[in-house]
Amino acid sequence: PAIRSYFVFAMNNRRGRPSLRRLRRICMGWKFSPSIGSRAARVVLAEILRRATAAGLSVDGSVWIDNFMFGADSLSDAQQLSAIVIATFAECRLHHHPLSDISPTLYALGFEVSHGSGRHSEKFCSSFRSLSMSLESTFRDVAMFVGNCIWTIYARRLPLCFFPSLIQMLRELH
Repeated sequence: PAIRSYFVFAMNNRRGRPSLRRLRRICMGWKFSPSIGSRAARVVLAEILRRATAAGLSVDGSVWIDNFMFGADSLSDAQQLSAIVIATFAECRLHHHPLSDISPTLYALGFEVSHGSGRHSEKFCSSFRSLSMSLESTFRDVAMFVGNCIWTIYARRLPLCFFPSLIQMLRELH
C-alpha cells in the first residue's frame, strides 16, 4: 500500500477535473520499472551504509537487482550491520526474506566468494552439469543451456565476442 503514493496518475473524466488514481505496485510493463526498482534499492543501500558509517562500522555493500549483499571486517561489525539493515528495511516498509547467516564466505548469484577469490557455487555447477547431460533437442532445453552459458559469461564479466560458437548457436535457434 505504501508504494501507491509514488505512482499517481490522472484519469480524464467526461466533465470536470480529472480523478487521481494510484497503483498498488509497479506494473511489469511500466516504462523503466526495473530502473525505478534498482534506483530505489540503491537509495536504501546508501542509507544503510550511511548509518553504518555513523556507527563507526567498517562495512561495504552492493545491490544486484533486488538482492542486497554486505561485507564487514569483523563479526561484531556484521552483527551490528544486520541490525541496521533490518531497522532500515522496516522503516522503508520493505518485505524481505530472512537474512542469510553471517559467514566468511558469500554465496550469491551462483558464486561462492571467499578470501578475495570467487568461483561458481557447487549448486550452480551441479545444476549446469545435469542440464548439459540431459540436453535434448527441444528448444526449451537448448535455450536453458544457452541461457546458463550466457549468465556465466555475463557474471564473470567476459566479453561475449570470445564465444562465437555460442553466438552461432543462438542464431540457429532463432
